[in-house]
Amino acid sequence: MVKVKICGLITQEDAMLACQYGADLLGFNFYEKSPRYISPAKAAEIIKTLPSNVASVGVFVGKEANEINQICEEAMIDIAQIHDESLCAKDFTKLRPKIIKAFRVQNTFDTREIRRFYEQTGVNTFIFDAFQKDLYGGTGKRLDVELAHKVFKEIEGFGYGFLAGGLNEKNVETTVRLLKPYGVDVASGIESEPGKKAHDKMALFIREAKKSLCLEPGY
Repeated sequence: MVKVKICGLITQEDAMLACQYGADLLGFNFYEKSPRYISPAKAAEIIKTLPSNVASVGVFVGKEANEINQICEEAMIDIAQIHDESLCAKDFTKLRPKIIKAFRVQNTFDTREIRRFYEQTGVNTFIFDAFQKDLYGGTGKRLDVELAHKVFKEIEGFGYGFLAGGLNEKNVETTVRLLKPYGVDVASGIESEPGKKAHDKMALFIREAKKSLCLEPGY
């Protein structure tokens, strides 16, 4: 089944309920300007209670490789999700956790950039989100369907792609059936306010997403 990542978690209650409802990955945002920011220490308190079959993902913007490694160690992060375009290929080889590379996609985006990045770094798992200036995830903006088709077509044969942006419990099933992503990522689409998950929406989102099949294996 499709993998589900619940992102922007800041409370123990929301994290544990996400696990109970069937989430595969939980995202913790270490970007200080985000309304969903969580400190590494607080994230660690939550992550140490998670079941072993649920992966913890740290979301990073504007951090150097060494700092990312330090935060991941402190917070017990399994996977680093990198939104920073300033890190070069060599920087990615310095990262100790598994990596998900985020691409913010707009009309001018060259999909060949994904393959070049894979060839330079070996990273083969990606999150595709709609571009919005100065915002890195949690925007609620949907990725254009035609663009989404292009990026998922580009990674066929070597990559695993998560779709993010504008997803909610009402549209996730049809979106998964249309685009067949490896996984889906949601933050604002299931919230009552930034960082606070609406539990009924979260449960329904996970259930609707998992009605469809996906690629195996992976994270």
